Amino acid sequence: MRMPASDLSGKACLVLGATGFIGWNLCRHLVSQGARVRAVWHQTISDEQRRDPGVEWRHGSFADRDFMSRALEGQSVVFHLVSTSAPARYNTNPIADLRENVEPTLQLAELSVAAGIDHLVFTSSGGTVYGISRAEFLSESSQTNPISCYGVGKLASEKYLEIFGRHLGLKSTILRISNPYGPYQVATKGQGLISKIISCGLNKEALSIWGDGRVVRDFIYIDDVVSALVAAAGYDGPEHMFNVGSGIGASVAEVINAVRRATGLAIDVDYQPPRAADVPVNILDTTLIRRSLDWQPQVSLEDGLRRTYAWNLAQKNASVL
Repeated sequence: MRMPASDLSGKACLVLGATGFIGWNLCRHLVSQGARVRAVWHQTISDEQRRDPGVEWRHGSFADRDFMSRALEGQSVVFHLVSTSAPARYNTNPIADLRENVEPTLQLAELSVAAGIDHLVFTSSGGTVYGISRAEFLSESSQTNPISCYGVGKLASEKYLEIFGRHLGLKSTILRISNPYGPYQVATKGQGLISKIISCGLNKEALSIWGDGRVVRDFIYIDDVVSALVAAAGYDGPEHMFNVGSGIGASVAEVINAVRRATGLAIDVDYQPPRAADVPVNILDTTLIRRSLDWQPQVSLEDGLRRTYAWNLAQKNASVL
């Protein structure tokens, strides 16, 4: 991926959630820029990930206090990308979400203070923490009224990190990311509209969509998300939270048509009843991160769709061989 040179070269970076979509793209970039990468995995790891000589893998649970204490030893920057829940499973088990995500994040903050971590970067959700709003664009100061347990959990984690920064000096930056897409996002994991559309097209399956396709979202290519993560890790200014998105809204129906144009795939759509936890419109105002971090997205939706399709097609062809 082509990005500005990282100022994390030579620094010890711990990536939590490293085998996931965002985490693995981040690890690959950090390695390419000369960072010393320690990565945590828990349930699954691919052969490609395991073989990467630039990554020191640690196997254990994010919720295990002793394991995390050891993982933090000698580290400078921590990227917290772990989430055991997802927006699609928004209210199935809120108590489990609290125990598996919010409580371990609070524990991570405690351990990071004890370990003398320089900077903790936390990936929150720009798609769920704001809830339903009358504003066309959502800024970091917009009201937060999440309508799903997933969003509530992300918001609670944000607040705990703010408290640790205020009272215990933990330097943390929160990134509220919109809807990322790109290589290594797997449709079978239940996240990622664009990966789902492309997968259905390649496999000649009907695409099931909640609602009538008029829900509007802000889609951002994974390389731009990674560059925001790296920029945030090197930030030393007064802000503690940034929206990360394209700043451009596109409806589900518009994205489906854009995929058709970019790939030539025939995509049949099966419309399902809408979900109660789906916010009708969500577009992020990215003025603050552009001004504070000199960051802006580089990949257009059209170009990102072509890149994502090329990766998915290569994976499908490789599985046939």
